[in-house]
Amino acid sequence: MVPATDVALMLGLAHTLVAEGLHDKGFLSRYCSGYDTFEGYLLGQADGVPKDASWAGAVCGIEPDVIRRLARRMASARTLITVTWSLQRAQHGEQPVWAALALAAMLGRSGCPAGASATATARWATSAATARSSGCRPCARAATRSPRSIPVARIADMLLNPGAWYDYNGQRYRYPDIRWSTGPAANPFHHHQDLGRLSSAVGRPDTIVVHEPHWTATARQADIVLRSPPAWSGRTSAAGGATPT
Repeated sequence: MVPATDVALMLGLAHTLVAEGLHDKGFLSRYCSGYDTFEGYLLGQADGVPKDASWAGAVCGIEPDVIRRLARRMASARTLITVTWSLQRAQHGEQPVWAALALAAMLGRSGCPAGASATATARWATSAATARSSGCRPCARAATRSPRSIPVARIADMLLNPGAWYDYNGQRYRYPDIRWSTGPAANPFHHHQDLGRLSSAVGRPDTIVVHEPHWTATARQADIVLRSPPAWSGRTSAAGGATPT
């Protein structure tokens, strides 16, 4: 399979379900909204390009018949669709997650043991979110109506462009103005797509606090590191400018 073509494969599977009448119409009608728009996209009603198995196969490098057989197999038995962490760490990285959810809904297995879709999310915690969850007054200047998380690939965008609009979960939001940030056991420097840009971005907040037992790249960039003593044996603040506390 060609890397980064997961969405094409899932669209080909979804198209097969529709073309062969294998999708759960009752589940979609009762529990889902917006499916008609999605089906129209699958059938190529807007752009004249049906997202069928042949189209998907040409994109992802899998034989169309293999895609069709997989779709039939998925419809014949309870299927769990799992999406890995790494797929969303790229431009348009939210699309595999949404495609997996749509495909699971079409199979009608959501809410059943070993059914539906599964994924994991990474988040960069901000002081505003932390304060809301703990009942404390926020000490960061953050938009009060901002969501509590952003796509992990947009950490640098958020820090460098306070107030800018971005799309997330089908809605539009403004990035908060982050002046204080806390990252519990998070190391975005090991998975961000542009480390040079991220290095510039983390210099913008007034204070960055990291909760980390290891001397990671993110810990080296922090102003304050909350750590466990055994993991820092022999370390000093001179190693990277952080101040262990």
